[in-house]
Amino acid sequence: MPGSTRSTANEQLGFRPDERVYLPAAEMLRQLGFGAVRLLTNTPTRSPRCSANGINVVERVPHVFPATDTNERYLTPRRRAQAIFF
Repeated sequence: MPGSTRSTANEQLGFRPDERVYLPAAEMLRQLGFGAVRLLTNTPTRSPRCSANGINVVERVPHVFPATDTNERYLTPRRRAQAIFF
């Protein structure tokens, strides 16, 4: 769907905005002995999804980077459509 964000396109196709599954990653972390992480993400909804799968998120660390002409077209709709922090 040209011009759509991933979450909007998912909804237009009848899916949830975010179809990612966190359980496999959580299980890998557990098997490696990690029960807690500092999560590198700009999307606040990822922290509870990790916690719901048994991984304690002790801190959400945002990506900090300047926008460029190239990535601004990608970032702007995401900021508007979702609670994304840059």
